[in-house]
Amino acid sequence: MGWMNAVILLGLVIVSLKQVTKYERGIKFTMGKFSEVVNPGWHLVIPVFQPLKKLSAYQGVRVTSQNASLRKPFGKIKAEFITKYGSA
Repeated sequence: MGWMNAVILLGLVIVSLKQVTKYERGIKFTMGKFSEVVNPGWHLVIPVFQPLKKLSAYQGVRVTSQNASLRKPFGKIKAEFITKYGSA
């Protein structure tokens, strides 16, 4: 009976371990409410009560528009550019 308890305990630990890779961030929810942001590494969660949602660290995109005035004869120009950002 002792080995059976050890197998069940080992199974629970394996199911509870979640890995967040270095290019991801995790959001941990407890009972459906935001709990914390987790950084890369191994994390222990309670399987049913604490789901862990993984997000790519490079998911953000910002579109920026800027007006610039140059000296004559060029007049005004409008430039739009896209920057990708994320924490690594």
